[in-house]
Amino acid sequence: MKLNKILAQPKKASADVIPTGINSLDKMIGGGLHIGEICTVAARPGMGKTSFVMSVVRNVGVLNKIPTAIMSFEANEEYFVDRLLAAEIGWDTFNFIQDKSEKEFSDDVKTAISIMEDIGFESPEKRRKEYLQQMKEAPVWIEFCTDVIVDEIIGRIERLKKTDDIQVLVIDGIEWLMTGQDNTERELMMLKLAQTAIRLRVAVLLTVDVSRNCEFRACNKRPAMVDVKSCVAIYSSVVLFIYRPEYYLIDKFEDDMPAKNMADLIVAKNHYGEVTFVRVSFFQQARFEDWDNKIEVVEAPMPPFESPIPIYFDNIPF
Repeated sequence: MKLNKILAQPKKASADVIPTGINSLDKMIGGGLHIGEICTVAARPGMGKTSFVMSVVRNVGVLNKIPTAIMSFEANEEYFVDRLLAAEIGWDTFNFIQDKSEKEFSDDVKTAISIMEDIGFESPEKRRKEYLQQMKEAPVWIEFCTDVIVDEIIGRIERLKKTDDIQVLVIDGIEWLMTGQDNTERELMMLKLAQTAIRLRVAVLLTVDVSRNCEFRACNKRPAMVDVKSCVAIYSSVVLFIYRPEYYLIDKFEDDMPAKNMADLIVAKNHYGEVTFVRVSFFQQARFEDWDNKIEVVEAPMPPFESPIPIYFDNIPF
């Protein structure tokens, strides 16, 4: 198509971009998740990948009622319901409610809770019930996938798209689909996912583990593009890494900021802006949110990347 005809076409509609709800990140990646494209979240196991996608599902599917499907290879449906609830109220409150459900409060405690509610304090139980009602009304589908291939995943999404107009697809643990495959098969699998995102007009959010090479670097433990499988990176328009110094028992970031309950979302590949990172808070190990609820981007240079040896990732297991 000739350039002048392309310029004459209407620009991409805002409906083609779905905000993640983490405003500082959305500013960096063109507004959020893009319809017809893949966004990949990569990190070491236990760094918070599932918490991140549950934060997005909470903001997109539960609060904003945008049809969302979750395909998980790592946990069942009940686990994800618990994660969604914890993403709203935190693990501390979640565990408190679980313990409380096994015993009844005394009349004095009930009276004290009632008085606190009357003067404006919201009890965890009331908040949980309100959010549970929102979850019941949310257009969110969760499937625990075992012994499936990418074609079966695509078939399920096609049915959900036809019946419920799914807008966002989350695949938690894409490396499970890659187990036992060679490089060509992995490339074909990612190509099919990318084509499905375009054909069905869904925004795809993947999680994947990075190699353990980043843990052996001397200067810092931040992951980089060399740590994620090339086929995943090639077909993703945005690649995010999660880095929490707390994970490595490090109490400060490189700029001396305290690392407790904080994380850097590293934008390592970005079709919509610069390669940078944003600093966010990690609420009770359950939800990522804007740092101090501010739309703020950390203006700091990216720490240098260090690789002690040449890395050929496709020959290294996760």
